[in-house]
Amino acid sequence: MNLILIDDHKLLTESVRNLIIKEFGSVNVKIYHSGAAFVQDNRHAHPDLVITDLIMPGGVNGINVLDFCKEKFGDSVKLIVLSSMTNIQTVRYTIRSGINGFVSKGAPVGELVEAIKTVMEGKQYISSNLREELINTIFLDDQPEYNFSPREKIILQRICNGHTLKEIASELNLSVHTVHYYQRSILSKFNVKKTSEMIVLVIKKGLFIPEIK
Repeated sequence: MNLILIDDHKLLTESVRNLIIKEFGSVNVKIYHSGAAFVQDNRHAHPDLVITDLIMPGGVNGINVLDFCKEKFGDSVKLIVLSSMTNIQTVRYTIRSGINGFVSKGAPVGELVEAIKTVMEGKQYISSNLREELINTIFLDDQPEYNFSPREKIILQRICNGHTLKEIASELNLSVHTVHYYQRSILSKFNVKKTSEMIVLVIKKGLFIPEIK
């Protein structure tokens, strides 16, 4: 696996590189200490994974790095943000921009390992200390438009994460009929008739919070 690590803190990058090599073995880890150095280097091999901070010197921040990667490498590269900048607005913006994972620098080191494994399996990962706050705020901007009830929010997230109505009913201690009622209500508020159409809208609007597996 070719992995690129971008962060201006040298001690952190060396520690992360050692951790990755210890956990994953044969990994080619290349370090850049600024976003500018990364985007200006035309010699690096096509990366499988890019891990970047958001705030860096040199005029090229992490958002610029993410945009550069998506334009240059397309969907073939996985993107993880590793940052101490974890206000919910920033996290939501980066999720909507199409990143595969977001890990807080305040999280246990094991979370970065788990994030890499999860992302390379084609899933998304959000640091556990951010997840609860995200779920609590994800609908705030859209509440006037959709007016979801607290129960509808929970059921919508479960549906988008692939749970069946029977599984949701069991988890929430509700009848399948009741969960089906909530599902119909949600579809009505999105003005769609099919669950698949609803999920497409949810993803487009950035309302989907993936489960941590």
